[in-house]
Amino acid sequence: MIYYITKYATTKGIIRYFSDDKAYTITIDGGHLHVYNNTTFALQIFSPCQWTTSKESAIATAELLRRRKIKSLQVRIEKLESMVFE
Repeated sequence: MIYYITKYATTKGIIRYFSDDKAYTITIDGGHLHVYNNTTFALQIFSPCQWTTSKESAIATAELLRRRKIKSLQVRIEKLESMVFE
């Protein structure tokens, strides 16, 4: 099974974890995805809205996050353009 992580979609893109990859141990607890790196012993926990098993859903979520980020940046640009230094 492939797990798609959308938490970092606007910075790192969609991250994929494969359940048969021996470098990771993946479990699901209460909707939260736990990804344990067997090499570095690091644990990452993703909430239900930050991961999916469907590529189409991951792409749709990433597009939504991208549009939100663009809108946020446009607001910041407008604010900076309206600033007047005296």
